[in-house]
Order: sequence, then structure tokens, then C-alpha cells
Amino acid sequence: MKQIIDLKISTPVPVVMAAKGVDDKRDAWDAFERYSKVISIALIPVVLAVGGWFIQKQIQDQSIAKDYVQLAVSILKEPESAKISPEIRNWAARLLNDNSKTKLSDEALSQLSKGVIVLPGYTPSSRPVESLQPVVAVLARKLIEAAAAQGIEVKIIRTLVTSEEQNALYASGRTAPGPIITNAKGGKSKHNLGLAFDVAPVEEGKTEIDNVELYKKLGAIGKNLGLTWGGDFAFPDYPHFEYREKVEGNVSK
Repeated sequence: MKQIIDLKISTPVPVVMAAKGVDDKRDAWDAFERYSKVISIALIPVVLAVGGWFIQKQIQDQSIAKDYVQLAVSILKEPESAKISPEIRNWAARLLNDNSKTKLSDEALSQLSKGVIVLPGYTPSSRPVESLQPVVAVLARKLIEAAAAQGIEVKIIRTLVTSEEQNALYASGRTAPGPIITNAKGGKSKHNLGLAFDVAPVEEGKTEIDNVELYKKLGAIGKNLGLTWGGDFAFPDYPHFEYREKVEGNVSK
């Protein structure tokens, strides 16, 4: 009888040990949860700080890029006559192209870099000579030939201009950044009628649009051909030549 009683007393020992093991695991898990919460709470400011810094840096980078693009646009709005360094124009053109979703063609990028085309409006400064009235196209070719006979190389840099393009030119220096380029609004310029063209002398492959002395020689040549030269205007426009006679047909070359 005593043995039976002893057996009953001794059997609960493993159960007690197992229960103790479960309690130890629960205590360890509780401790892990407490530490995890503490670490998480401690890390929240760090995560917010890093995330905020990253977002702020992105915003700052975008703002800087926007400022650079605006600077590039202001540079590229200037005409070739503004005497902006070719390196600066090239930098501005490439910066604008790199930040544009629609990329410029290689030809357009080259022309923009050289100042052959300008912003705003972004239209070619010169359409083919054939876009002019026939009589004016003939006179333009004659001016080039006569200039070449005097040792002056000339290229045509602007011919027909639409009213929309003219309004963009008129806005320069008024409602848009840049110098004043023209006093004529859209529809008021001879360019809009195909009765005017602009030229630039070329020396060693480079246009010399600021060379007034060469323009005076070209002006004399143009006037001998019956053209009106912009250099005689109250607001001088040295590259400009226009035909003021009534257009009734073509003239033979």
C-alpha cells in the first residue's frame, strides 16, 4: 500500500518539468516581443529621418534640375546675335534635351546649339528659298551671287515666317525673356507674306551676324538689286532684306 502511494506521489514530476519548459519559452517569447517593440519604437525616428532625407533630396534635385532647365531655356531663347558662347549654347541645348521626354533630332539639337533656331516657338529660322515669293527668291539668289563676286560668303537664315512664329518673335523682350527681336506682330511682317528674307555673312565656316561692316556691304548690294535693307530702318535690322514692289509675277534670273 505504501508503494502505491509513493508511486502516485512521484508521477507528477515530468509534468511539472514540462510545464516549466513551456513557461520558460513563453517568457522568452514575451521578452523577445518586448525587445522587438522597444527596437521598433527606437527605429521609427531613424526610418522617418532617412525617408524624409531621401524625399527631400529628391525634391531638391528636381528643383535644381528645373532651375537648370529654366536657365537653359533662357539661353536658347537668345538669337545668334546675342554673342552667347557656343560652349554655353551647346551645354544648354544638351541639358534641355536630356531633361525632355521627347528628344530632339541630332539636326535640331545641332541647330539649337549653333543658334540657327531659337526658343520660344522652336521653329526653323529658315525655310527653303522656294518658300518666298518667286520674284523675291530670285533676288535672294542674286544677292548671294553678287556677294560671292565680292568675296563675301552669305547664307540665308530666315525666309517665310508664319504668323504664329512672328508672334513668338514679337514676344521676345516683351512678354517672354530675351532681347527685342522685332517690332512687327504676326501678319504685319513681310516675312509672313514671303516678301522678306534674312541673311548672315560667313567667315571660315562661322556666321558673323554681328559684323556690321560686312552687313553694310551686303546692304549696298541688296539695294542695287531693288531690295529694301533693314539696316536703314529706325530700328536697324541688319540681316533683313525685303521686297516692297507689287508682286505681279516672276522675274527672270
